[in-house]
Amino acid sequence: MECFIFKDGKVDIYRLERIFLILCLFLINLLGYYQIIRGEYFYSLSEKNRLRIIPLFAERGKIIDRKGRILATQKPELNIVVNPQGLKEREEVFKELSKIMGIAYEELLRRYEEKLNFPFMPVVLAKNISLREAFIIEEKKPELMGIEIEINPRRFYPLGPVGAHLLGYLGEINPEELGELKPYGYRIKNLVGKMGIEKSLDVYLKGEDGARFIEVDFSGKMMRIIGEKEPLSGKTIQLTIDGEWQKIAHALLSGKKGAIIIMDIQRGEILVMESSPSFDPNLFLSGENEKLSLLFNSPEAVLLNRATKANIPPGSIFKLVTALAGLGSGKITPSKPYKCEGKFFLGNNQFNCWLEEGHGYETVKEAIKHSCNIFFYKLGLDLGIDKIRQFAQLLELGEKTGVEIEESRGFLPSPRWKQMKMREKWFEGDTVNLSIGQGYILVTPLQILRLIACIANGGFLLRPHFIKSIEGIGVQNILREYTGINSEILKTIGEGMFKAVNDNDGTGMRARIEDLEIAAKTATVQTERGNSHALIAGFLPYSSPKFCFVIFLQHGGRGGVEAAELCYNLFSALKGEILKYEF
Repeated sequence: MECFIFKDGKVDIYRLERIFLILCLFLINLLGYYQIIRGEYFYSLSEKNRLRIIPLFAERGKIIDRKGRILATQKPELNIVVNPQGLKEREEVFKELSKIMGIAYEELLRRYEEKLNFPFMPVVLAKNISLREAFIIEEKKPELMGIEIEINPRRFYPLGPVGAHLLGYLGEINPEELGELKPYGYRIKNLVGKMGIEKSLDVYLKGEDGARFIEVDFSGKMMRIIGEKEPLSGKTIQLTIDGEWQKIAHALLSGKKGAIIIMDIQRGEILVMESSPSFDPNLFLSGENEKLSLLFNSPEAVLLNRATKANIPPGSIFKLVTALAGLGSGKITPSKPYKCEGKFFLGNNQFNCWLEEGHGYETVKEAIKHSCNIFFYKLGLDLGIDKIRQFAQLLELGEKTGVEIEESRGFLPSPRWKQMKMREKWFEGDTVNLSIGQGYILVTPLQILRLIACIANGGFLLRPHFIKSIEGIGVQNILREYTGINSEILKTIGEGMFKAVNDNDGTGMRARIEDLEIAAKTATVQTERGNSHALIAGFLPYSSPKFCFVIFLQHGGRGGVEAAELCYNLFSALKGEILKYEF
């Protein structure tokens, strides 16, 4: 049968045009019907069904101590979230919220506008609200269109200020950090570590946020799930720290400025690192900006980790370096004495010993025990600045230790530095000052600790570290470098330190504890303002060393006495644990 568009076997153009015209008219009528007659209906449907992105926040990895006790974890937090697409009567909704929350309407509006980036992205209006407030908001849901209660994981530090400088705290990522970290999956508004372990291991702890894409109707009711990306939790970090020991150190430093560090002398595992005054890292996620402002502007430098970032002269602790240089270079033997008469003259300058009448003839062991200034003045001059610096550099004083958190470098002076910086030559008086750890030299308590470990472990310079495992996989962090210092020399130094604590006329006798065999050196560090700093650094047990320690009291005064007394209190509290401790 011949098709009607054909006539006499040829295409009938007239008939084809009529068919095309009819189809066009039908399409125009159809579009008109849906856009004009039924347009309002379909517009309302499009308004009622919207896409909403619900962020699924990853749980940040836990931080635990060496025995599995929790130092940092997560706890649920109730937040008020605004869905911009569902927010119709903004003024009425915010005024109602203002009554519930006790927050000014203008403040709520400011928060919303400040955080609004994209019309389809939820805005967190208030964090960590109470259960009561959440219940009221849920009850008034019909009046609060566009408002949701969201449950999110929030970082929580169960020990509060204990170990705060070591653990660190979280804060919102800033533009500079975002520029560096964006390739690693970081985004605007992410929380990142700002200090301590939270900062140095952030890439392991942060996890990866997910999202749920849903379609909702005009009332906010979910119509269907379009897609979902599951969040990935951060990794658990196990530290070498002992949380119970840390709490004891924190309590002993209460009301004082300073630091306590305890370390395993063979592996470099840090068991305690406490700095005071401390702060509560939970405060940084509380939104209490006034308290945070006081913290950042504190005249007490609360955020300073005095264990790793306090640059101080080592004082008499440096006499151990001078003694090592003397014995190592052959300038003295264990039996060679210097005479201390209480005063020492260099040109027109008088240098005094702390004991006015002097100590008489002292060998190096006796000089360490009594902390005799004159002995080390004379030894320092015999050695000269280059030999003293050689041994100080061998022990890496004035250099970062490589620990995983923020630390200062300190400073080891030289004649060349003084000439360039001060336009003065290096005088013998400068050498005299350096020989007892005064003058231009600056170190951190952590550098002092590493020096003590080297004396106690047979001459190995360790890299102190905190990380024991990541997600249950052990981390090999033991880095030891042999200094080449003769073991007999180290034994001589150790004997002097043991006498300092265990002889009745030793400067560290107040640290003596039966059965613990503490060997230590005290120090009084003169300062330009205020009382002197007090230090004690040592190791135990003397016969089979396991631990080294340093106690630093900023403006502690009373020579090294107060530090020695705190040392006694610390290890008296830890005595039972020390005697049975296994690594």
